[in-house]
Amino acid sequence: MTIEPRRNSRPICPACGTRRTVDDRRPQRLFEYLPVWSFKVYFRYAPRRVTCPEYGVKVESLPWGYGKERMTFSYQIFLSRWAKRLSWQETVDIFKTSWDTVFRAVTFVVDYGLAHRSPEGVTEIGVDEIAVLAGLVTCRGPDRAFLAEE
Repeated sequence: MTIEPRRNSRPICPACGTRRTVDDRRPQRLFEYLPVWSFKVYFRYAPRRVTCPEYGVKVESLPWGYGKERMTFSYQIFLSRWAKRLSWQETVDIFKTSWDTVFRAVTFVVDYGLAHRSPEGVTEIGVDEIAVLAGLVTCRGPDRAFLAEE
């Protein structure tokens, strides 16, 4: 699926988040998207480079991915949810991808979760002898559990 930017649109600088002028375009890249009826789907897009007075020339911010990652956000979440239910190798076999792709997807989702967790809504704090000796306390909320260091 080939994607073209809307004519006269200005790309977003990934560093400051503001719309800037186009410098030039990078070569086309493929971004892996969710499979449809077990057929692989790719976005084909040539990212534009942004001229930012504060941060210089950067590749534009894309709504479906980040950095040099070749998978879309939705595909990473999709793979990581299947990897949670199945073994990683079964996920690789079913979706005809590589173990490294599943690993990167799970790593992305775990890193995102760790960066965005908060102790709001914690209703219980559990302490056991082993946790006390290790200096850890287990906290539990309505839909999560995590360790809190003292």
